[in-house]
Amino acid sequence: MTRNIVELSDWNSVSPGQKATLDVPVGPLMYHQLRIKYGTATAGGANQANMEAEIKRVRLNLNGVTQREFTAAELFAINAYRGVPFRAGSLPIFLSHPWQRTPQGEDGLAWRVGDIDTFHVEVELDSGANAPTLEARAAIDNIPVDRSAMGDIVKWKRLNVDNSAIGVRNFTQFAKEDPYYTIHCFSGDIKDVRLETDRIVRWDLTDDQMSDFLLDQGFAPQAGMYHIDFASTARVLDVLDMEIGGRRVGTFKVDFDMGAANGFDVVTETIGPRD
Repeated sequence: MTRNIVELSDWNSVSPGQKATLDVPVGPLMYHQLRIKYGTATAGGANQANMEAEIKRVRLNLNGVTQREFTAAELFAINAYRGVPFRAGSLPIFLSHPWQRTPQGEDGLAWRVGDIDTFHVEVELDSGANAPTLEARAAIDNIPVDRSAMGDIVKWKRLNVDNSAIGVRNFTQFAKEDPYYTIHCFSGDIKDVRLETDRIVRWDLTDDQMSDFLLDQGFAPQAGMYHIDFASTARVLDVLDMEIGGRRVGTFKVDFDMGAANGFDVVTETIGPRD
């Protein structure tokens, strides 16, 4: 289908220290991208440093439930990992994945909102933001009503791995619900990662080995990050499944070999029905 690039309605509460909101139209529509434009009177304009300082959180909510949450810095880093460079003032949010190998793989992840009551975008602005402005556009398809119900989508969740020692930090708090595409760890202290589900090793790479592997797959691992990517083939069905042979995974353990006693934030990308 031909994608239409359309302007979305006006934002509410765009001012320092506030949570700006945008009502996104629902109905027989399929959303591929949201493209938010940010403006600021801060010296240097909407450069990367200013945007990361002034945009504290972004959330995408369906029927009042958050499906994605991230900071501006996290979005820029994850986009850069997939070859999308920073552009001043731009917050590009990919709902379908243009890097998937087939049109069916890409379009299958688009957000169909025919059976959704509300679709809201929230942007939390720092109290030091200087005369902020927001605009938004979307890349959408108009689709038949009988094909407009939402299927599986990619959800982003944030969590923190606390750590107070050098050496192996065993972490078992990852959810065991939806299959995992990628786990983005925002730390330059990670020397090695070993991931197991039900005592089967799924990933075991040093930081250098991770970078070499993902560079060869066409990605751009970011400095100060460790990416655990089960979708590096760009195939929509290549995931770390949480159900094997009809049985739910019992144990999900990640050993982070830490070179410093610092905790770090994580953004997970999982695929499944909306929360």
